[in-house]
Amino acid sequence: MRPRDESILEHAAIPAMIVSGEGIVLWANAVAREQYGLREDDPDGLAGFGDAIVPYPAEALSHVWKSGAFAVEAQHTVDSRVYNVELAVSPSKWGEKKAMLCLVHDISVRKQVEATLIESERRCRAIIDNAQEGVFRLAPHGRVLRANPALARILGLPSPHKVMELSGLSAMFVRPEEFDKFIAALALDGVVSDYQCQMQRADGTRILVSMDARGLEDSEGRFFCAEGFLRDITEMDAAVRGLEYRMKLEALVSQLTRRFVSDRGSDINAVIRDALQQIGEFAQVDRCCVFRLTQDERHMVQSYTWREKQATKCPASARDVALSVIPWWVETLKAGTRVVLASLDDVPQQARGERKWLEKRQVSALAAVPMFTGGKWVGCMTFERLTGGALWSEGDLRLYEALADVISSAQESRRVAEQLARSEERNRTLVENMQEGLIITDAELRITYVNRRVCEMLGKARPEVLGETVLEFLDEVNREKMLEEHEKRQMGSSESFELTWVGPEGREVFSLVSPTPLFTEEAEFEGAFAVVMDVTERKKLESQLLQAQKLESIGQLAAGIAHEINTPAQYVSDNLRFIKDAFDDVIGVLSACRAASNTCTSGTEQERAQAAGKMIETMEEADVDYLLEEVPAAIEQTLDGVDRIAVIVQSMKKFAHPGESGKVGTDLNDALRNTITVASNEWKQVADVEYNLDDALPPVTCYAAELNQAFLNFVVNAAQAIEAKVGATGERGTIYVSSAQADGGVELRFRDTGTGMPEDVRKRVFDPFFTTKEVGKGTGQGLAMAHGIIVEKHGGRLSVESEEGQGAEFIIWLPLDA
Repeated sequence: MRPRDESILEHAAIPAMIVSGEGIVLWANAVAREQYGLREDDPDGLAGFGDAIVPYPAEALSHVWKSGAFAVEAQHTVDSRVYNVELAVSPSKWGEKKAMLCLVHDISVRKQVEATLIESERRCRAIIDNAQEGVFRLAPHGRVLRANPALARILGLPSPHKVMELSGLSAMFVRPEEFDKFIAALALDGVVSDYQCQMQRADGTRILVSMDARGLEDSEGRFFCAEGFLRDITEMDAAVRGLEYRMKLEALVSQLTRRFVSDRGSDINAVIRDALQQIGEFAQVDRCCVFRLTQDERHMVQSYTWREKQATKCPASARDVALSVIPWWVETLKAGTRVVLASLDDVPQQARGERKWLEKRQVSALAAVPMFTGGKWVGCMTFERLTGGALWSEGDLRLYEALADVISSAQESRRVAEQLARSEERNRTLVENMQEGLIITDAELRITYVNRRVCEMLGKARPEVLGETVLEFLDEVNREKMLEEHEKRQMGSSESFELTWVGPEGREVFSLVSPTPLFTEEAEFEGAFAVVMDVTERKKLESQLLQAQKLESIGQLAAGIAHEINTPAQYVSDNLRFIKDAFDDVIGVLSACRAASNTCTSGTEQERAQAAGKMIETMEEADVDYLLEEVPAAIEQTLDGVDRIAVIVQSMKKFAHPGESGKVGTDLNDALRNTITVASNEWKQVADVEYNLDDALPPVTCYAAELNQAFLNFVVNAAQAIEAKVGATGERGTIYVSSAQADGGVELRFRDTGTGMPEDVRKRVFDPFFTTKEVGKGTGQGLAMAHGIIVEKHGGRLSVESEEGQGAEFIIWLPLDA
């Protein structure tokens, strides 16, 4: 190699090497040395590496010197990395020795691009071959130059080759001129999208296709072929048309449904007839009818009918039918299944009655959908053809069912609405004429409704009451009570309470109010309605009854009280008589003493002696020692008797007249003792009383007289129960009376060792007029009245625990501010 050439190659941008036939690299330029890691100072030179550069170097040397330069592709591995290279080999000499000049071109990138293109072409062909759309290339005269399997399948041909054997694609067009229009559009615009036309498959069936294509031009801009896609849209077109039909049908059904809902005030019969006309015309049937069951459910009558103007009128004899004539029809519709007959040939053999009935109605095809109300079959809706057959799609039938449901619901809604209107009128009449008042208020206690009875109670006309607040008709005390109760309503409470209204001419109207709070769906309080019972007369009767009960109790106790007072009164009387007699003797003694005193101051010795003797004699006759001993005792006994009478009288007074008509703070321990004292004649012969009273019991704000009456009933009841048990045995029972603080209030207990109560009696013990005593022995009002006083009037609790033969215990709980 000449020095000049070596200098040029040394600075070349690609590896350049001189390789011998033995595979020895005789020389390498800078790029080759760097890329392949060759060293010029290696004592062995570059021997042994050349065969890695040029495979089979001896054969290559011989070939290049005989045939001249050649190029070959190879792979070089450098640092475990493989390079795709192209070797340009030409003859050269190293000194006088034949060698090869090898220029190495790195073609790795080109190889990668080629591999990518090959893979892309393979994938593209696979996509085309597996595409669901037909892919084609057409010559201008219509010959198919390329086709994929999908195109062959769409055209009904066995393979793409058979497509390309056609004289032209135009032969498959139903109207060949449409192919000419397609090609002309391509030549003019270059692109055609969604070109729809009819083609005929190899088996003669017609299909609707859509074509997208672009025209290809040669270097001179002339149209020479077209490429594109072809799709079979027959089913899609049918589906679209069916969808459009169903959408129109759905829109019609929706429109009719809205009309049924919005035209509630209209004539329902006119609305139904108009609906039948619209759906019948849309469905292109001859008759559309609604059949309803009769009330006895034995016949089906044609209640609504629409028929096409040219259709034959249904014979009158076929408009109604007995269910016994059409059992298959009835069984099918009752099960919620449609009856669909494309022709009368579809009528089952066992349905002979149905066939005769349809023939009488001159029906040739029919669809019937059932109608239900509240889950009960009430009839059907029919769509009838009088000539030819008919096919109904599943979607159509479902919409017919929907319309039937709407009509059935509309009829039922109208029936229910009429019933509700009648019921509302009856209820309004009842509410207006009921003996109790009814009042409705909003969240601010403003009155929004009152019935006639409330107006009578208030002595106001309705317009004077509506819009006002409840507080306007109450005094100050009851306004505060109403506000407290209103707060309870807002918390959901519906407890009854007593309220006093300001009635006509300012008189008090007592009432029992039973409220019910009203809340929105969002649980917001929006007011209340309440039944207001006028209890003014009842209050008077209760007061009279309570007074009568009190008088009855006092009357029953009168004999005992008289006896209780008579005993101390008797020995007071006896002692006073004794003292009177003793005082006569004392007067005699005092007279003798006075005479002796006078004699001693002015008389003689003899006269003084006689006076002294007379005095001694008088004192002996009067038995002064006896008087000195007995008179003080008699006076003490008299005072004790008077005290005893005073206690009884005071207890009776406290029992009957506690001193206050309203609620007042009361010492219940004192009230219990007084009541038991007053009733002592009821129990002292058969029982003892044991107290267990809480001395720290706080005062209770209550109606003292009424509680005294209740306590008396418990004591008398306990005494009578013990008397019934011990009888004339001489044994004695015990009445236990206790008080204690409990649950923020006061708990009182009355326990006895009497007969007790069986369960059936215990359940009714507080019922008015219930008694187990003989006629004339009790009215059954005592415990009932006690229950009313404690529970209703004082807001307390009253219960009884008892077992037959084991006595009974009445447990009372009262709030401190009853």
